[in-house]
Amino acid sequence: MTLVFFSCTTLFFDNFIRIQLVRLISELPKMYREVLYYHFVLEFSIPETARGLGIKLATAKQRLVRGKKLLMQEIAKERSFQQYGND
Repeated sequence: MTLVFFSCTTLFFDNFIRIQLVRLISELPKMYREVLYYHFVLEFSIPETARGLGIKLATAKQRLVRGKKLLMQEIAKERSFQQYGND
């Protein structure tokens, strides 16, 4: 019974985190949003992401790096708000 509870709880939190990630990605500029969505949500490799978007591999890599940086900034803002925004 505990194992089932753990599995359900884990799936719930995995899904919750995924929903939050998709929400944060959707707020980024389109050029980064597309690459991050393909890579993290659809779980495409970087070459698959480049092909899917019709862009050069180097462009996909560059947008992924810059997009992850922006995403991390958004996550940090959100965490800061959650910690200190409810005072």
